[in-house]
Amino acid sequence: MKSINRLEAKEIKVDPAVYDTIAGDCELAPGFVLTISWEGDKLIGATGQAQD
Repeated sequence: MKSINRLEAKEIKVDPAVYDTIAGDCELAPGFVLTISWEGDKLIGATGQAQD
Protein backbone atom coordinates (compact mmCIF):
# COMPACT_ATOMS: atom_id res chain seq x y z
CA MET A 1 0.00 0.00 0.00
CA LYS A 2 1.39 3.39 -1.00
CA SER A 3 1.60 5.98 1.77
CA ILE A 4 0.45 9.52 1.01
CA ASN A 5 3.14 12.16 1.25
CA ARG A 6 1.86 15.51 2.56
CA LEU A 7 3.13 17.10 -0.65
CA GLU A 8 0.86 14.79 -2.66
CA ALA A 9 -2.25 15.56 -0.60
CA LYS A 10 -4.71 17.92 -2.23
CA GLU A 11 -6.96 20.37 -0.45
CA ILE A 12 -10.61 20.13 -1.44
CA LYS A 13 -13.58 22.32 -0.65
CA VAL A 14 -16.50 20.76 1.21
CA ASP A 15 -19.87 22.46 1.57
CA PRO A 16 -20.33 23.21 5.31
CA ALA A 17 -23.96 22.08 4.97
CA VAL A 18 -22.73 18.45 4.85
CA TYR A 19 -20.31 18.61 7.81
CA ASP A 20 -22.75 16.79 10.12
CA THR A 21 -22.95 13.87 7.67
CA ILE A 22 -19.14 13.64 7.50
CA ALA A 23 -18.43 14.00 11.23
CA GLY A 24 -18.08 10.85 13.30
CA ASP A 25 -15.81 7.90 14.10
CA CYS A 26 -14.42 5.35 11.66
CA GLU A 27 -12.50 2.30 12.87
CA LEU A 28 -9.61 1.92 10.41
CA ALA A 29 -8.19 -1.18 12.10
CA PRO A 30 -9.14 -3.06 15.24
CA GLY A 31 -8.77 -0.56 18.09
CA PHE A 32 -7.62 2.31 15.82
CA VAL A 33 -10.23 5.02 15.25
CA LEU A 34 -10.27 8.09 12.99
CA THR A 35 -12.51 10.82 14.42
CA ILE A 36 -13.75 13.57 12.11
CA SER A 37 -15.23 16.67 13.72
CA TRP A 38 -15.65 20.29 12.74
CA GLU A 39 -15.17 23.74 14.20
CA GLY A 40 -16.45 26.76 12.32
CA ASP A 41 -15.59 26.18 8.67
CA LYS A 42 -12.83 23.58 9.23
CA LEU A 43 -13.00 19.80 9.31
CA ILE A 44 -10.65 18.21 11.83
CA GLY A 45 -9.34 14.64 11.78
CA ALA A 46 -7.77 12.94 14.79
CA THR A 47 -6.59 9.38 15.36
CA GLY A 48 -6.44 7.41 18.55
CA GLN A 49 -7.04 4.14 20.29
CA ALA A 50 -10.64 2.99 20.67
CA GLN A 51 -12.07 3.22 24.16
CA ASP A 52 -13.32 -0.11 25.57
